[in-house]
Amino acid sequence: IDNRTEFGHWEADSVLSPHSGSSSLTVLVERKTRFSYAFLSGTFGADAVDKAFIRLSRKLPPGAFKSVTCDQGKEFNHYARLQEKLGIPIYFCDPHSPWQKGTVENTNGLIRRAFPKGTNFAEVSAKDLHWKALYRINDTQREIVNWKSPHQCFRAECEAVFHLER
Repeated sequence: IDNRTEFGHWEADSVLSPHSGSSSLTVLVERKTRFSYAFLSGTFGADAVDKAFIRLSRKLPPGAFKSVTCDQGKEFNHYARLQEKLGIPIYFCDPHSPWQKGTVENTNGLIRRAFPKGTNFAEVSAKDLHWKALYRINDTQREIVNWKSPHQCFRAECEAVFHLER
């Protein structure tokens, strides 16, 4: 997992709206390809994270969701239940060590370019989240993945590992 040679290991974090109602994003990034998903939630907390993890696991081919690394925030309190339900290990960073999940922290910063601090995520549509942030993040070529986009890398991994058709 640490050297990013195996596909299917994810980092997770939450981005909280400062407005009442505590709307939030759950952000997940695949470590090898840097491919990102984000899910809007009307609430902030463990239930919202659980739903996001389950939604992602259903979107992916079998075996593409092998582990998750997150921080020790209260929104990850249901980790034991999730491990059992999803059949994957969930790892935690050391306290106050966000660099141990640096890819998702960087992605949060990229999302904040489209939705600056103070954005009320309750007023953001899934369509806006996709086109204003995720599309740009996933389809921008990056040196770290040999000048390919995270989308290209993710698709290639899925095709190679899971024999998906083009």
